[in-house]
Amino acid sequence: MNRMVVLQAIPFALCFSTAHAQTLTAALKQLGMELAQDINSTDPRIAKVAVPEFLNGQGQLGGDIGGAGLFVADRVQQYLINAPGKRYEVVMRGELLTPVLKEWQLGESGLLKPETCKQIGGAIPGLDGLIVGRVTRFYWQLQVTATLVRIPDAIGVCSRSALLALDADTTAAEGGSVRVRRGDDDSLPTQGDLVEGARTYLPQKDDFLPYALEVLVDETPRRAVVHDGTAFVPLARGETYQLRLTNWTNEKVGVALFVDGLNVIDRARSFAGSLDAFQPAAQQLRNLPSESSMWVLDPKSRAVIKGWQVDGKRAAEFRLVAQEDSSAVRQHFTEQLGLITAVFYPQKGSQYQGFGGLRDATGLGNLIPFPVRRVEFEHEPVPSVILTIHYDTPEG
Repeated sequence: MNRMVVLQAIPFALCFSTAHAQTLTAALKQLGMELAQDINSTDPRIAKVAVPEFLNGQGQLGGDIGGAGLFVADRVQQYLINAPGKRYEVVMRGELLTPVLKEWQLGESGLLKPETCKQIGGAIPGLDGLIVGRVTRFYWQLQVTATLVRIPDAIGVCSRSALLALDADTTAAEGGSVRVRRGDDDSLPTQGDLVEGARTYLPQKDDFLPYALEVLVDETPRRAVVHDGTAFVPLARGETYQLRLTNWTNEKVGVALFVDGLNVIDRARSFAGSLDAFQPAAQQLRNLPSESSMWVLDPKSRAVIKGWQVDGKRAAEFRLVAQEDSSAVRQHFTEQLGLITAVFYPQKGSQYQGFGGLRDATGLGNLIPFPVRRVEFEHEPVPSVILTIHYDTPEG
């Protein structure tokens, strides 16, 4: 049991905005609508379809596209259900987990075999078609391809594709964030277990994630930039900033928040090791801060963390200072300078699903009013999402 006394910032209601996601959503909507029209005109007998999670360019779940495969499949499914004119009956993904998704992990070719299609058709009565897809990443773009495969003869009926643009904000800290794959029974792995399906995600305002981490300066999100192939959030020496956490889900979530590897609540080095522990290549969950001090976010809420917590009423502003004056260096801890890390722990029982050349780090700024309250929160022992953001001075 992981029951802890944690801090809760005074939250504010979350107002949903589609500005960042509009291009992505519009492109997927067009793809779904065109696919629905193609299906109806090519084979009007097809009425019941299933949409498994899309693969990446290497035929894998997750990988370099993170949760984009699941996100795209969900959107295509949504548009088929709500297609104008003929609306399709869509099998919910839970019914596909055992008969389809395990086979799906063998690659797209396995789903195109007649024997596999017969097996799927037998497992899901009345199924007429399977929409298989791929999401391939090309630097700042995603190529999405969706193909309808008829059941049970495995014949491709029609196919559509779309090119989606990504920006520097979406790809900040590429490769440093992970979403932990749950098991077929919705269980999380235990600490130290092998995580075969660990996925790389892309913060900050990522349309594929249930949570978000943003850097604010003067209450405005600071856009990421790319320098020498590395995406980071630029901050000038002496500049103060805040960290905004967002919970898009319907469940409470606990967030262990770290700057330069130090917990912002107690400035403790409770986050052991380096972020390499969370890279998909490592394939292990270790050094997890499950007993750290945490912030608790209510369902569909945001909280702006303004600095290092000093007591129950005040915080010291996050301020970029010379490396030697930073809080982490004063503790002789330099492994994670230039990194902001948010580790998200779902509520217990929830159904949810430094780089070279750094010269500056974060120190203590002025004391500001920041009232918090202590609450009890029982969370899962292993996080579901870990987000990281690199920061540095503009000159890198």
